[in-house]
Amino acid sequence: MEMLVVDSRIEQFRQGIFSLRTNFGEFAQLMLQKDMGFFKADDNSYDLKDAFGNRIEVKFSRAYKKGIPIMEDNVISLCTNSSTMVYSFSEAEKKSSNYDCNIQQLKPSCFDYLYYGVFFADRIIIFKMQSSEVLSFPGFSDKQHRGNIGEGQFHIKSSNYNQHKKYFVKAMTYEQLYNLFEG
Repeated sequence: MEMLVVDSRIEQFRQGIFSLRTNFGEFAQLMLQKDMGFFKADDNSYDLKDAFGNRIEVKFSRAYKKGIPIMEDNVISLCTNSSTMVYSFSEAEKKSSNYDCNIQQLKPSCFDYLYYGVFFADRIIIFKMQSSEVLSFPGFSDKQHRGNIGEGQFHIKSSNYNQHKKYFVKAMTYEQLYNLFEG
């Protein structure tokens, strides 16, 4: 039986991505900028632009298995060990696992294309949708924040993953992503 050899640099890189906090969105933007040849935005109302001047919004989420519910009797243990607990799972498990990736703070009037996706444990899945398609996408909710007109969200989860398939652009492994940045 052949053993799978895991490159420790790639594994550390992957774990680091799942550990990113507030700059995770910036990481996803850099990934698409480098991979697809996009450019920095002209203003703060969208993230990137393409060679044709189209405004691009970037929204990604990490796929986590549902963790242990936090309660009074386990709060110290969960918080103490949270940085070492990774509940990610592979793309192959997406149909049977209980997960919910929230693609949020979408303002379709501020972009032409939405690039969105999921960081699974073994690969990144990238989707692309026109802004006009966002509002009519099944499960899109424009009720994200009280009084916030024109902003909404939708979810990627096992029960609706197939609805996203028609927007599929590509899949990328962590080794491919690492090599993209390593140059």
